[in-house]
Amino acid sequence: MVSSSREFDQCKTTGSSFESCTFGGVTVRGGDWSFVNLRHAPLRKMDWSNVRLVEADLYGADLKESRWTNATLTRAVLQHADCTAADFIGADMDGVDFTDVTLKKTKLDVMQAVQVARSLGAIVE
Repeated sequence: MVSSSREFDQCKTTGSSFESCTFGGVTVRGGDWSFVNLRHAPLRKMDWSNVRLVEADLYGADLKESRWTNATLTRAVLQHADCTAADFIGADMDGVDFTDVTLKKTKLDVMQAVQVARSLGAIVE
């Protein structure tokens, strides 16, 4: 039996470009995806828990219903990404600009909510 599933288990893809790639049947388990180009990538319902994505370019990506528990998204680009019903609880999102990011029903922890407010111009004390 031939499987169409693909696994990235603890892979280092630093600096790689996945623009225009499809991710159907792909599983990512940990690893370092820092500085990757995932612009406009269809990442819906994928689990990116425990993956390092420092300064990853997720511009315009479909992140609906995806999971990012304990992922490192420091300074990642999320402009125009659709994060509807995504779960970012526990993810490190320092330096992320949430301007122009769709956050409907998105799960955030308190620190991330503060970052969102600051990105939108709020003064949080």
